[in-house]
Amino acid sequence: TDCIVNLITSGAYVDAELAAEFGRLPPAFLPAGHRRLYQLSVEQLATLGGRTFISLPDDFDVPVWDAACLAAAGVEVVRVPADLPLGSSIRLALEHIDVAGSLRILHGDTLFLSDLPDVFDAVSVSETSDGYTWGYSDAEGRFSAAPVELASSDARVLTGFFTFSDVQIWRVALTAAGGDFIEALNLYTAARPLEGR
Repeated sequence: TDCIVNLITSGAYVDAELAAEFGRLPPAFLPAGHRRLYQLSVEQLATLGGRTFISLPDDFDVPVWDAACLAAAGVEVVRVPADLPLGSSIRLALEHIDVAGSLRILHGDTLFLSDLPDVFDAVSVSETSDGYTWGYSDAEGRFSAAPVELASSDARVLTGFFTFSDVQIWRVALTAAGGDFIEALNLYTAARPLEGR
């Protein structure tokens, strides 16, 4: 079996504002041009190799066309409760997936306009000035979440792609962090430093 697993995280529903426009959808099912966001994510992950999974809310009825599209791409669906914090949702998804080696996580609401980096123990980062609450990495490699105006001047925004060379350490970190994704990143990086790219 391939020891690299890709997980597209889309286990909750979009917020009320997006739902009013597009319907009650998991983020990866939002439109991207004439396609779905997950289709672009799957294509990007395919260039890196590995088995690809997508987490979806356990009460979401996947439209027939989308089910066929996911199946044709070899993407396996993992069901999770929609109300879980991100870290808990990922931990539960990993319990359903037989993964022992390396892991890539791509958030389902994320569209990358460039190639995904083919390295492990890395997080994608960029500069931002948008007034949202983001996850950040600071100059010391510590992760936090804060509104942009409260982030340190050297902080870089986490942009939704994370790679881990050791999924067991990541699982332990998720459990110890009690479902807090950002804190799990800090616990993991204490054992395996995560590089911002």
